[in-house]
Amino acid sequence: MRILVLDEGRLLPWLVARALGPGYEVEEVNGFERAIARIGESPPDLVVVGLTPARLPWWDLQHLCATQRPVVPVLYESCVDAGPEELGLTPLEGRADFLVKPAPSTVLGSALRRLLG
Repeated sequence: MRILVLDEGRLLPWLVARALGPGYEVEEVNGFERAIARIGESPPDLVVVGLTPARLPWWDLQHLCATQRPVVPVLYESCVDAGPEELGLTPLEGRADFLVKPAPSTVLGSALRRLLG
């Protein structure tokens, strides 16, 4: 299974890989446009997004994932003091979840496994 992680740093991809263990390929991307392109070219099994204060069209990413067949689940992890409503993500279309950073590794692992279902 392939997990696409959109984050500016290297910590979140490492945490995702560690939470899931062997058998998962974690692909890192560090730009919004690059993530959109990768989802369109080769949809992953799950997208993990490290939300930043940047005002990006997060709903567009969510909509793209929700309209793939099969639907690509998305886990948002926010480092900003804002919920999904303030970031323009509601209603969360498709399969998605929202965590606040830093999420404990057990919470992160549970959310990843639940979305991978």
